[in-house]
Amino acid sequence: MADYSLITRNAAGDIIIDGTNDDPNSTVYDTGVAAPPTSEFTLQLLNIYPDLLTTDQPFMAYRLNSNYYLKQAWFVISGGYFTECYVYKQGTHTGTEYFYWVCFRHSYTNALPTYGLIVRDASGNVIWHSADQYLKIVNVYTGTHTRSSGNTVDITVQDADNNYFCDISSLYCNYITHTYTGPWWARHEYHRMMKKQSSTSIRLNCYYRTYGAYSANYGTLDNWVNTYKVVELSF
Repeated sequence: MADYSLITRNAAGDIIIDGTNDDPNSTVYDTGVAAPPTSEFTLQLLNIYPDLLTTDQPFMAYRLNSNYYLKQAWFVISGGYFTECYVYKQGTHTGTEYFYWVCFRHSYTNALPTYGLIVRDASGNVIWHSADQYLKIVNVYTGTHTRSSGNTVDITVQDADNNYFCDISSLYCNYITHTYTGPWWARHEYHRMMKKQSSTSIRLNCYYRTYGAYSANYGTLDNWVNTYKVVELSF
């Protein structure tokens, strides 16, 4: 951090704006609401519309529902750009029980304001301006969550009703293996999922499912990590 340009801190002394940092803040690109399908462990496609015109991976977070678990599965890339993402849902439910999502991008989103504040770095790149909404990290929670079917961990949070959550560890946290059941192979999967438990608590669950029938043993994929990292955020 150099001794020129603009520096803005919050009440805790954390730097919010640093004009000498060429790393832009993450801005709100799009928000949406989704009604998940009622069936167990079903993928929900979230269309980031209009398509996110960036080759940098976006950051997604979710306002959780108390009736089912969620897990972000993967992003869709088209023409080198991130366009959509898939979300797994664990559990069955009836009725329309929505969940909200927000997509952040690693750049500014809205047009530069005619009036307001624009902060640039020494190279002239815009790293902050007053017409955008920015990611605000409320807290980061870490702990241990081992791979065992039905293993749950409750996390005390500040506001599960209004804030959004992203389990950084869950995106690739899964374990997949196969067993021969004759004449087919069965696939066994473990996934880390999360849901709202109360207004001040969320729950992680190790979800186990098995299904067939596969014609061959497609091997073992072990991406499970025992340490979770959950981010609570707002904007």
